[in-house]
Amino acid sequence: MGKPMDMSDALLAAAVSVYRDLEALSHRQHRLRELLSQLLSALPDYLLSRYLQETQELSQAEADACPACHRTAL
Repeated sequence: MGKPMDMSDALLAAAVSVYRDLEALSHRQHRLRELLSQLLSALPDYLLSRYLQETQELSQAEADACPACHRTAL
């Protein structure tokens, strides 16, 4: 049997786990951006304008919901 995990070991394991999760999210985000790019290039101009308007509204709603996450640099 191994020694019991102490607090430092638990913190290290948690940090490594979070790092792995962030790497996986980063990879997924990259793939989704590629897919989005392909989809947007297939949209006619009038739908691209609607897309831009709707995503701007969504972005503003997110900023309003969590101002700490969406601070603008002064």
